[in-house]
Amino acid sequence: MGQVEFWLEHLSEGHRYVVVGNYKIVYRNIDDVILITDIFDARQNPSTINDKKRNG
Repeated sequence: MGQVEFWLEHLSEGHRYVVVGNYKIVYRNIDDVILITDIFDARQNPSTINDKKRNG
């Protein structure tokens, strides 16, 4: 399992992430299913992952 996603920890939904190249893949493990919730360009300011104006 990846590391806990600090910027989404306040949601208490168990978001974790892995980094592949310049991208952070944020996911949740729900029962036996991996749900990818976001693919985030890690070159951005990490606090923008919480930005309500983002598409998605």
